[in-house]
Amino acid sequence: MAPDVLLVPGLGGRAAFWDRQGAALAGRFRPFACDLRGRDTVEALARDVLDELDARGVARCHVVGHSTGGAIAQVIAQEHPERVERLVLSATWCAPTTPFAALFRLRKRILAELGAAAFAVHGALLGWPDPWLEAHPELLSGADPGEAAALAARLDAILAFDRSAHLGRIRAPTLVVCAADDAVVPLGHSRRIAAGIRGATLRVLPDGGHFPQVTRTDAYNSLLIEFLEQADG
Repeated sequence: MAPDVLLVPGLGGRAAFWDRQGAALAGRFRPFACDLRGRDTVEALARDVLDELDARGVARCHVVGHSTGGAIAQVIAQEHPERVERLVLSATWCAPTTPFAALFRLRKRILAELGAAAFAVHGALLGWPDPWLEAHPELLSGADPGEAAALAARLDAILAFDRSAHLGRIRAPTLVVCAADDAVVPLGHSRRIAAGIRGATLRVLPDGGHFPQVTRTDAYNSLLIEFLEQADG
């Protein structure tokens, strides 16, 4: 039977974020993505994801998490190691730095005071490389980024998340991947995570912004598939 692969999205919380990876993994794996609910702690989001695994009857699987999804994946790997075969932490962090916290407090203020459309435009300007925005101006339209209340709760979860002291508890083979030009969760966060997890591998894409799953799909998928297909030593 093909191995199960759980794909956990970021702040936007939409399973469809992973469509390109699901298509690439299908056949060799059984990929499935989950939507996120509006929770104000990462631990609560992780419980929701575990409930999803239980509902699907999946006892153990590969876990791939992007950004906020990577924080969720860390919690699952630390607290429920028996559920995780291999772990991929993509464009994520283990604790807020001073600039990281300042950025996400600002994003929360934009959402509260200027609304979801302004929040979406600001997020697009941060998250997508300039050439990509030139080619895809629709990303700057201020399209609905999701339910504002759920986003606000997840922003609180992001700001409160600090699992840096628990990285050493992760025992699953781990790939940490990030783009060098990520302005939302800069490369230094991925370096800290990789340094804190025994045997972790860090792979840095030369560009792609915060969403290399979309902007550098082939390169990202190659790294993902190569890692998931490795046999444990």
